[in-house]
Amino acid sequence: MTGRLHQLHVEYAPAEDRILLKFNTMDRQELRFWLTRRFVKTFWDQLQILLAGLGRAGSQSDPAAKKAMVGFEQEAAAPRERFAQAFEDEAAAFPLGDKPLLVTGFSYKAPKRAGGSGRAAPGRIAFETESGHEVGLPANPVLLHSLSKMLIDINPRTGWDLKLTPGYSLGEEPERPARMH
Repeated sequence: MTGRLHQLHVEYAPAEDRILLKFNTMDRQELRFWLTRRFVKTFWDQLQILLAGLGRAGSQSDPAAKKAMVGFEQEAAAPRERFAQAFEDEAAAFPLGDKPLLVTGFSYKAPKRAGGSGRAAPGRIAFETESGHEVGLPANPVLLHSLSKMLIDINPRTGWDLKLTPGYSLGEEPERPARMH
């Protein structure tokens, strides 16, 4: 991505049975991607593992506490972030074209160790497309939690029956306390 990330947005396209993921940058460029059910299933588990290693969740040794912290951090990060604002559909340029590209994979590059400055470079997540493009984004907790929350929110409209819970892999659900009558 050429400019600094400004916003991201997801919407479900029933005719395509895909999620449209859009990014725009501070310099008004927009990138568009299709996410399939198959991709979301693969990506979700890896995203939750990545989130479990970031922020305060990463410092938890108890797996249940780690998962709970991911959910807590997501709720704390997403609502106040600029990604929660209405998406600005006023792009000046579409560097990869105005048609969405099909995402077929992703990769994660861990943060580089701090050098003389004492600050570590952030990690990066990259979406790989069917057409051979690779688009990298900073793997900062706010962006990743926002993306996770957006996938959770759009999920009921897809009809894909995916159980997306912050901190939990697909099919894995939080333990519920026994109900007393």
